[in-house]
Amino acid sequence: MAHPYSSLHDEKLIRLALYEAADLTASGQAALRTEIQRRSLGSEIELSFEWLRQGITQESLELLKHVVISQPCPVCGSTDMPLEAAEIRETASIWLLTHTRIWLKIGCSSCLNRMMRHALRKTLLLGWWSLPDGIIQTAQTLRRYLLPPRFRRAGRAQALQQFVIRHAGYLYAYRYQESQILKLLQHQNTVWAG
Repeated sequence: MAHPYSSLHDEKLIRLALYEAADLTASGQAALRTEIQRRSLGSEIELSFEWLRQGITQESLELLKHVVISQPCPVCGSTDMPLEAAEIRETASIWLLTHTRIWLKIGCSSCLNRMMRHALRKTLLLGWWSLPDGIIQTAQTLRRYLLPPRFRRAGRAQALQQFVIRHAGYLYAYRYQESQILKLLQHQNTVWAG
């Protein structure tokens, strides 16, 4: 009898192995491992799958953070400074509707600061035009940008930790393949978080 994993496309199977393996039952993990091996999807996928099953340690998180921060900036390509992560928010209002978008962006500090300034300008221009939500959400967004530098640095460290935990399986699997890591970082900068 074929297991349900046998009907998944390779891409979905890899995603399952790198992002959701730890949440599967023991029999589900065994079936997934068997399917990965049957398809010869790569030793890095198998190693990452086994690593995730054992649990992520603080030491391995630090290793994966180093993998991320040592990449070239996915925005400008600079290798002059380590990468950081930041939560970028922007609020816009039209008539009675107000919407705040949140992104977790990865880049050098110059690129992140440029993205934050752009979002801040957009919020200042478009955030106020709805009562009362526009004013409330705009004030909340502005408060995030007007924090003292030490709080912003702490927020960036927390955002990087959040990114590494979310993508630990992928980062571990491709930790020696800069092009794959860069592809993930570029994709991250296009994803809307909320």
